[in-house]
Amino acid sequence: TNGKVAAVPDVDVEVAADRSARGRAPLLGSATEDGTASWQRLGTRLLLQLLGIALMCFVVFIPVTRYRCESLRECTNVDLAPWPKWANVLYPSLSHLVWGLGLSCVLLLCMLEEPGTWWINSLLGHQGWQLPMKLTYTAYLIHPLVLVYFYCVQDGSVHYQDAT
Repeated sequence: TNGKVAAVPDVDVEVAADRSARGRAPLLGSATEDGTASWQRLGTRLLLQLLGIALMCFVVFIPVTRYRCESLRECTNVDLAPWPKWANVLYPSLSHLVWGLGLSCVLLLCMLEEPGTWWINSLLGHQGWQLPMKLTYTAYLIHPLVLVYFYCVQDGSVHYQDAT
């Protein structure tokens, strides 16, 4: 009130600029204040990225080895399938957990805006995903209504039949 304007430190501006610049840093490293690469953090970030992507690829591509059968009967019969029984039980039991761990490794790095994740952020944030995103969310909201309608218009009860 005495006519003087208090000086606002530029700390907030520097912090905001640092946060926005971190996401667009080079793919494999970042620079510290003295210009040297922070190799300790680089190893952890790179390891988490590779671990997350490897876990998700494992969950997606390992079932290819399960369905290498000569006939449909071999693939549907647990005793004749290429995988042993323990693998037939273990994969469906743990696949969602492994996928979640891999996805959380990648998304944690993206949320923290760590250097080297700019390519994931730009891929997932691309404008080309807007229409599929809206369509799938709409289908997600509408599909219970469609299911209820079809269950209600049927004359008999719904029975599950295994295809043989």
